[in-house]
Amino acid sequence: MGDSVFLIERDSMIGGKLASLGKIFPGVVKGEDMVDRLYKEVKNDERITLLTNTKIKECRGNIGDFKIKLQNNISGVSSPDSENDINVGAILVATGFESYSPNDGEFGYKEINNVITLPEFRELLKNRKEGKNLIVKNRKIRDIAFIYCVGSRQIKGENKYCSRYCCSAAIQSSLDIKEQFSDIQVYHFTKGVRTYGAQELKYAEASRSGDIFIQFPDKEEPVVYSEKGQTLVKAKDILSSKKEIEAAVDLVVLVTGMVPDSDKSVGSLLKLPRGRDNFFNEIHMKLRPVETVIDGITIAGTCQGPKGVMESANSALSAAVKTHSFVSKGELELSPIIAYTDVKTCEWCGACSEACPYNAISKSDVEGKMVAVINKTTCKGCGMCLPVCDSDSIELTSFTNKEIESMIEILAN
Repeated sequence: MGDSVFLIERDSMIGGKLASLGKIFPGVVKGEDMVDRLYKEVKNDERITLLTNTKIKECRGNIGDFKIKLQNNISGVSSPDSENDINVGAILVATGFESYSPNDGEFGYKEINNVITLPEFRELLKNRKEGKNLIVKNRKIRDIAFIYCVGSRQIKGENKYCSRYCCSAAIQSSLDIKEQFSDIQVYHFTKGVRTYGAQELKYAEASRSGDIFIQFPDKEEPVVYSEKGQTLVKAKDILSSKKEIEAAVDLVVLVTGMVPDSDKSVGSLLKLPRGRDNFFNEIHMKLRPVETVIDGITIAGTCQGPKGVMESANSALSAAVKTHSFVSKGELELSPIIAYTDVKTCEWCGACSEACPYNAISKSDVEGKMVAVINKTTCKGCGMCLPVCDSDSIELTSFTNKEIESMIEILAN
């Protein structure tokens, strides 16, 4: 599209969680290979300025004119020399996700030493030593139990959503194991496998390879316990009329879901709204799926909600096209109804700025005193700032106090 881009990465390398995923459906390409290819393309493109170990410190302005102060953290010391200012027309946010961290004792996690999470298991497979047997914590692995929906589809917890990629990731991990160690028996304790679309082929392949799938009720989760030095997983199986099934295993893998990124700094600076699941919210999931209520700011990937790799890529392409449309217009269409301040009566208190969901109000020196100044480009005329103004110094175009009072008077008479 020909636009110049600043790619800001808070870590030392781009790619996020993708590099650690190993094989990606359909099980041909590795995540680290995809990241390596993309990194080379980024480095060879003169229009892209890559800034690693960098965070956004401040952000002011509006669509077409965002002024961003960056902080480089490579030295770990904050100083004026490590700061950098850039000016951009639009912002695309793709801050990613974090894997759910089980509580101590949840399915035996951190209490039984052979209970680990799926990300830990995939890292273990990636870094293991070559050999005929799979060895984990000095134990030869013959039987593995995957427990699904840990941190997702919770009945009692806050995470009611499905994390979408977990079922496919667990089954892909199982197939990776079978490819190297065909004698290992794998048990899948699920709430119902959600390998939608073409991913169903992987589920069928796992079934043919001898994997056993046990579907437990939502309100009756599996119990993991240790007895006489052996780890056991017990659950009621819906597929066999709630028959209680118990499996003795050498390793329990908790298939953890996605949770929002714990670093809230970007969302707070840009005033991006969040949904009930605490991921960033789009305006409309069908009609405006990558736009936010802040003009000029789009969201992409798993910062918006759980997605697989392909869905994240499609989301990013959509956000890139929408972002390009912002900066290529040449002119902006403003809302005819906006708020404005009476500088004579305004005494800056900051209440209006805190109430504004669009970050349209700033503190400014006018005629020797500090007052609230409203950015006409950013303001949407929502009126949130009006009721919090103690001095009644803010009015809304076409809906001033006098105009409203006149309307009421006419209706009353």
